[in-house]
Amino acid sequence: MISHEQIVHFSEQLSKGKAEAEAARNIMKFMCAGVGLVLQDEEVSPIVKSAFAAAHKYWFEREKNEKELNAVRVKCWDFLEAKGRDVDIEDNEDAAVRALFCVMYPDRVSDEDFVQESFQWFFEMINRVGDFSQAFEKLAAKVALEGGA
Repeated sequence: MISHEQIVHFSEQLSKGKAEAEAARNIMKFMCAGVGLVLQDEEVSPIVKSAFAAAHKYWFEREKNEKELNAVRVKCWDFLEAKGRDVDIEDNEDAAVRALFCVMYPDRVSDEDFVQESFQWFFEMINRVGDFSQAFEKLAAKVALEGGA
């Protein structure tokens, strides 16, 4: 599992020497790429795959698709609600969707508190899915170095 110390280290590593906006964007890209790592071994609904694709396009291709991102976020909430999981988290897919939500609010990326709270929640959900500590160590180093994954 990813420890609190690792989470703090990731945040510092992704933010070091960067202006606040660039650091926040690095953190969002890291989380988005992290969701991709988690989803590659999970069986998830096409709705979740489509939402991840929209988030990836937004953070990595710099395509300003806020409307699309907002629409797929709503579809993900509807999907969880249809499963009766709008409150409860019962399986890996539920946790992965909630981790994905952390990168589906592009208009909030300038809110430092929102980014830090999302970062904490993101890892709470990732740890529910499995132990990705080694993969995330490598990912954090890559994003910090390249500014992307």
